[in-house]
Amino acid sequence: MQKCNTCGNEYIEGALYCSECGVFLLAKTEPEEFESKAQVPIPKPINGSDPTRPFEQQDGFATRPNRVLISITSTGRRVALELVDEIRIGLVDPGQEFWPELDLTPDQGFECGVSRCHALLQPTAKGVELVDCGSTNGTQLNNQLLNPEQPHPLKNGDHVKLGGLLIQVFFES
Repeated sequence: MQKCNTCGNEYIEGALYCSECGVFLLAKTEPEEFESKAQVPIPKPINGSDPTRPFEQQDGFATRPNRVLISITSTGRRVALELVDEIRIGLVDPGQEFWPELDLTPDQGFECGVSRCHALLQPTAKGVELVDCGSTNGTQLNNQLLNPEQPHPLKNGDHVKLGGLLIQVFFES
């Protein structure tokens, strides 16, 4: 575990923002761009916002976000996806013609125990929910194992573990 230089809070290696004070943890280095057709800047907390509260309760978020920004901790890859419909997270399976919106194959997803259809990000009127699809190796939200097929609200900066693969999610309106 490493410590935030601003508030001293311990955080998981690879985290982008401090869950206590919201400071950008990689400020000393140039952040990589997200994979997207349009270049998307890494979101910064809104002044006075609390990154531990669900984003729909934070100042400046009147509706659900339009985009999810995902950082794969182990590889450093970053992906930006539009939140129009649900986003399937898993592994590509050409033989079954399964193409998830977020394919974790390049991030050693198979080796880390990610299932073909591991989890869903579902936009709702109030925000975004995470659902484990009955995956073999489970899904954790901030170190809490999720029950399959039950939606759980996501907050900006949450850590999601898919099998053994850790990602961090951020939202942008």
